[in-house]
Amino acid sequence: MRNGNVEHTQKSITYTQNNLDNNNISLSDIWPQIKFLLADGISLIPVRDKDHGDKKAKSPCMVSWKPQQTERMTEAELWEAMNQYDTTAIGVVCGEISGRLELIDIDSKYKPGIEALLIKDIEKLYPEIFPKIRIHATPSGGRHIIYRIEDHDVEGNLKLAGRYATDDEVKDQLKAGKKRLSKTINFLETRGEGGYFLYPPSLGYSVVQDVPIPLITWEERCGLINLCRSDDEVIKVAPTPQPTKSQNDYYTTNPFEDFNNTCDPIKLMEEYGWKYLKDNARFIWFTRPGKDNGVSASWNHEKRVFFIFTSSTDLNNERGYNPATLLAEFGFAGDKKKAFRYLVDKGYGQIKPRVERAIIAKAINEKKSGPANLSTEAKESIKAGIERSNVVHPFGEFWKIDDGISIHLSDVIFVLKGLGFCDHLGRLCKFNFDTRIVSNCEDELNNLIDSLRDYVKIEDSNLLDDIYNSIEEKLSTKVKYIRSRLPRMDMKCILADKASVAYKCYTNCILAISADGVKQLGYEWLKGQDLFVFDSQIQQREYFFDQPSSDLYKTYLTNVTRYTDQV
Repeated sequence: MRNGNVEHTQKSITYTQNNLDNNNISLSDIWPQIKFLLADGISLIPVRDKDHGDKKAKSPCMVSWKPQQTERMTEAELWEAMNQYDTTAIGVVCGEISGRLELIDIDSKYKPGIEALLIKDIEKLYPEIFPKIRIHATPSGGRHIIYRIEDHDVEGNLKLAGRYATDDEVKDQLKAGKKRLSKTINFLETRGEGGYFLYPPSLGYSVVQDVPIPLITWEERCGLINLCRSDDEVIKVAPTPQPTKSQNDYYTTNPFEDFNNTCDPIKLMEEYGWKYLKDNARFIWFTRPGKDNGVSASWNHEKRVFFIFTSSTDLNNERGYNPATLLAEFGFAGDKKKAFRYLVDKGYGQIKPRVERAIIAKAINEKKSGPANLSTEAKESIKAGIERSNVVHPFGEFWKIDDGISIHLSDVIFVLKGLGFCDHLGRLCKFNFDTRIVSNCEDELNNLIDSLRDYVKIEDSNLLDDIYNSIEEKLSTKVKYIRSRLPRMDMKCILADKASVAYKCYTNCILAISADGVKQLGYEWLKGQDLFVFDSQIQQREYFFDQPSSDLYKTYLTNVTRYTDQV
């Protein structure tokens, strides 16, 4: 194969590197190639191989090439047109007219190195497809990946991946007189229905992988297309679930954000039936449920975004999905409220410190653990607080901490019962379970308030003041109501004389007086008998045993009064 001669094989026509320069190629040299392409059912158009006035090289020679999108030029028509326009460059029309032909254009001048990365990914992920796809090199170092689609119509030209334009590129657009500036530069595109591309050896294009143009399935094609979309730096990501305003005010990092930032992508996908396939430094690839092999989705490490390649799901395979969105779709049929509650229960979300302090107080107050996404320190504080509260507040807490302090009378009454308050003949009384003495509450309101204040015992002085104020406000007009809801005193628990024994109570002891003598009892004896005495039953003096006598009555009077000279 020398001096411009061509070798026509069943695969294609190949040229020596010396003949890639169009200046050394004649129309006769390339005609066997053209005949082969026409025979393969490909629609061809003549393309300028050099600038001609305001017409640039690579542009179609005809004023309009739209007819060639539906009807192929004959060999004679093409020969005549190429002679007329003095060109040896040919363009392949994509789409239905060329047997559902489509091309992926990798433009490395806008993204240096992307051609090597993408070709390597295709080879790794589609080992059964890669050897079959035809690959051409562009003069700027890019690549063309060429294939036909077996079972689906060809889409129009698509922009697959791009990046934001630099300041210099925007300035260049202004200098060129563009009225509508493009803020993005595309480096991966397709040429489909309504598109064309230059075929080697036109204008320095060459063959890299010289195989017949393959026929692939629509799903395989979509895998290639979406693999390209994975490299998009101007990603159209499906909307991230958003908490309500009140929920957002609750967090420094809300549960959706926290999950997006920290979730394990493999664990998430496998939980919903997807299979891990392969990974590299940029991506993790997955196979969809119900399929044993093949790339159906990817995870972009840098962007932390999933791309769903397969069309066999309800998801949009032209969008990226962050983990929270995918969780809502996979696990909760798109219900973001349920997904939010699930993430909270799993411990996601970083709560604001001031909010967490309020949660701690409320959780201790209600003797609950609080939400699962509390910090470790907050959980430990709640645990310690509940343990302390169980000792300090054995009857629970009658105050509730929400936006402010609220006090419920039912809780107040329950605590007052536990503290020993009861109603006796329309008067407020209080049992002292340590001394076993029942006292009459002369100043009922202040007795209730003081007892409740003593019961609170919390360390936060500001909160303590708020609770004190709430107690006074709540009880100021409710004493009669509270007393009516307290238990009536059961007189069986009050120490009383019996037929065989009478009791006299002094400040230091109780005397049990019977026919057999006088027996001194301590007040702790009452506890064993589950009895109490009224404070009014107690003589406000001590009883002494230091004046024994054979006269029991004289002994009693002496010990009671200590006045021996008057007995």
